[in-house]
Amino acid sequence: MRIMIAKAEGGLELEVKLPTTWTNGKAEVGRVREEKRREGKRREDQRRSEKIREDQRRSEKRKSQKESERVRKSQKESERVRRKMQVREKVESRETLLRGTFGS
Repeated sequence: MRIMIAKAEGGLELEVKLPTTWTNGKAEVGRVREEKRREGKRREDQRRSEKIREDQRRSEKRKSQKESERVRKSQKESERVRRKMQVREKVESRETLLRGTFGS
């Protein structure tokens, strides 16, 4: 370390020269700190992206489940209508048979 004291016009001037290893070390600390900050930001961005993708997957799954439920309900309704028509046809055929047997 070198310290120089020089007399200037307005008074004394103090100049301190630090060894290069100190200044380089300080710069290295700054670079490391900046790299850690960037790495932290990158990780946070990655976590956000993963959360967004997970939310989208859940949303798609819910939509799929709702669609499946809608299809099941539609199938049940179709089956109910089909059975109702079968019963109606049976009744009509019995009525026709009775009319043919006993006359109207």
